[in-house]
Amino acid sequence: MDETKYLKGFNDGYFTAKTMPDIRQSMTFKNVDGPTDYQLGFEDGQKEYKMEKERGLSKDDFSRDDQKRNLDLDR
Repeated sequence: MDETKYLKGFNDGYFTAKTMPDIRQSMTFKNVDGPTDYQLGFEDGQKEYKMEKERGLSKDDFSRDDQKRNLDLDR
């Protein structure tokens, strides 16, 4: 497996699911020999975003307020 292509696909899939969910429904991958590493990563990236969304997690959840709150626990 080409990890570079998989990672690129994962990041693109995550970004697409987050910012352009309607576009993904119109996208199709056509390969005679089966899915590529990029396609596998793309699908996994979308799945990861959906799982995080279902759990209520996002990068916005880790704001500076949360970081301050964690620092307060160390006192």
